[in-house]
This record gives sequence, structure tokens and C-alpha cells, in this order.
Amino acid sequence: MAGSDWLNMKEIDQLKWATKHLRTKGETHEGAPISATNFDAWLSQERTKDSALLLTMKLAWTQAQRRKADKNAKKKACSFVLSEQAKQKLNKLAKQNKSSITNFLESLLSDEYEQAAQQKTVAKNAAKRAAEKEQQLKKRLDSLYLALQKCVTELTQRIVMMEAVELSIDSLSEEQKSQSEALYAKTLKKVTGKSPTAFLNEQLSRSMERAPN
Repeated sequence: MAGSDWLNMKEIDQLKWATKHLRTKGETHEGAPISATNFDAWLSQERTKDSALLLTMKLAWTQAQRRKADKNAKKKACSFVLSEQAKQKLNKLAKQNKSSITNFLESLLSDEYEQAAQQKTVAKNAAKRAAEKEQQLKKRLDSLYLALQKCVTELTQRIVMMEAVELSIDSLSEEQKSQSEALYAKTLKKVTGKSPTAFLNEQLSRSMERAPN
């Protein structure tokens, strides 16, 4: 079995935790609940998808380990004042979670800390993807601009040549107009990567999206 940077498949306790965690989440592989038998196949599948579930599972494992360590760690006394109403709510929540007030507070703090760390990671990844997308768009725009420059240069040169021999667009024959339309479609596809119809449909769709409701 192939593990991960945090997952040691040879550790039976960790494997049991992972399969139990995934079953709790309702995860399956090819219709079957996750177990020690199909866990490796599921893990390989999720890796190919760059699954966010693996990140949340890693954070959950870290959190579980921290809680375990906290139980064995030295305790420090803390003194703070709570309102009677807040104290009642704290007692109620601790009982609902079948925990002492101290353990419940530690668990609550750990959960919030892990959630904040997870949100920070997600935001960082989203910003990275947005920056990569922006770079791709910039390269595409630069390419389109260069292609446009080339087209305008060629167009102005042809206009000068036509005027030199006293030709105009109005004097084009039907065959020449047909050739011009074919050349237009070919040039537009070269510049935009799309046919004239597809390009116009895309622009129309974008215009409708930007239009106020």
C-alpha cells in the first residue's frame, strides 16, 4: 500500500482511524463502504483528483492526534469570569458532548483553530489558482493583441495596394466576396481559436451575463 506524507499505511491504528473517518463521512469506493481492503484503491483515486477531502482528512487526523496529546499533556490552571447564563450554556454543551467542561473547552478551541487553518489553506489555494488563471488570460490577450496588430498591418497594406491600382471593395466579384468570407472565417479561427458562429455565441452569452436583471 502507498501511504502519504502524513499517512503511514503500516500503522494499523491510523488505518483503522482513516477507514472509520471515511465511513462516517459516507465515502465509498465503487459502491462499497471504505475498508482496509479497498482503502488503497480509494486513496490512489483521490490523489489523481487532487481531492480536497484528503486535506480535510489530514487536518482531522492532526486534530485527533492533538487531542490525544492534550490528554497526556500537563495542565495549567486558568482563571476567568463567566456570566451565569454563559456558564449554564457551557455546562449544557459539555453534557451534550459527554465531556467535562475543561475537555470541552479544549476541544472547542482545537476545532476552531483547525478550522481557521483549513480556511486559510483553502483561501491560499484559491488565490494561487486565481493568479495562475490571470497569467493564462494575460498570455492569451498578449497573443491576441499581436495577432490583431498583424491583421491590421496586412489590412492597411492591402488597402494601399488596392488604391494604387484604383480598386475598391465595391468592385469585388461574387467569387472574390466568397473567398473573402472564407479567409475571414479562417483568420478569426486562427486568432480566437473559434469559428465565427461559436465566437459570436460566446460574446452574446457574455453580454447576457453582464446585462442587469
